[in-house]
Amino acid sequence: LLTTDNGGVSDTSFKMRRQFVTTLSSAGQATLTAGTNEIFTAFTENDYTVSIMSTGSGATGAAGDIISPSTANDFTLGGSPTGKTLLFNLGSGYNGHKIKVTATISASVVGAKTKTSTETTKTVDTETLATATTINLGKADVYEIESIFMAADFSTAATSSDTDVTSRFDLDTGQRDNFYDMGRIVKKTGALAPTGRLLINFKY
Repeated sequence: LLTTDNGGVSDTSFKMRRQFVTTLSSAGQATLTAGTNEIFTAFTENDYTVSIMSTGSGATGAAGDIISPSTANDFTLGGSPTGKTLLFNLGSGYNGHKIKVTATISASVVGAKTKTSTETTKTVDTETLATATTINLGKADVYEIESIFMAADFSTAATSSDTDVTSRFDLDTGQRDNFYDMGRIVKKTGALAPTGRLLINFKY
């Protein structure tokens, strides 16, 4: 949350899992590089999985085998900052093997999207749409319904001089735990259905 107290500075960080595919050198080595503002985490068996996709010239292991880089020499974090690169050193027995690595990465200083508050309007011109239980506003991030005006009938456009029916509706922002939908207004239970075109003023 960007506030005056924290100087508008974002300090967001999180961990994620990412897959890498690489081919080991004749010495059984390969270096992986994390992305911008990312580092590899310290080794634990829960955070890293290494499997052989196909074998090369080395005689150790077979396709489908899971490798546990459990010793200090097998797994080395390097780069600047530490963890920017990850060196696997599995030995010449793995010469030329193609491996898949599932790694845990820590990402920080994630860029936040800048949003600007905007006022806009939506008109609802047909009886079918106006009398529906929900009316889609066609915008995400809707946070306030300023006013809803109803015309005298469905042949005349609604204006701010018409009947204010804002109290008949609730705002549904469309935001859910697992997805981000469009904002909409929902007619309250027991509220009278509109009998004319609507002019909806809202902020998003």
